[in-house]
Amino acid sequence: MQTVENVIEKISSESKPFRIQERKSPEIFECKKVNKRKGLKRLSPFLILAFLLPIFSVYSFIKGGSFLFQLALLFILEINILFADFAVWNYFCYKKITGIWIVESFIAFAIVYLMI
Repeated sequence: MQTVENVIEKISSESKPFRIQERKSPEIFECKKVNKRKGLKRLSPFLILAFLLPIFSVYSFIKGGSFLFQLALLFILEINILFADFAVWNYFCYKKITGIWIVESFIAFAIVYLMI
């Protein structure tokens, strides 16, 4: 029967000594040029509406609407508009921009018309 000392001695005699491997310095890659028009490419009527919706909500409240109703409507519309915007843009893979703009602008104008 092997004792613990014999097992440790056997393992230490069989193991290879630890060697430090030399590593090469990392390669430096060229930086890609940032496309400054990328932000403008992503702009859509739904995003514009999402930024202007609080203003329309305040106007509608001043005009005589219920505060709780306007607040609930604001939250629901903001969430759904942003979700729909990202879903549409990802579905079309940032292509067919004119078609997206036409459809989204009709829907955005309808939302503004019904809110005011």
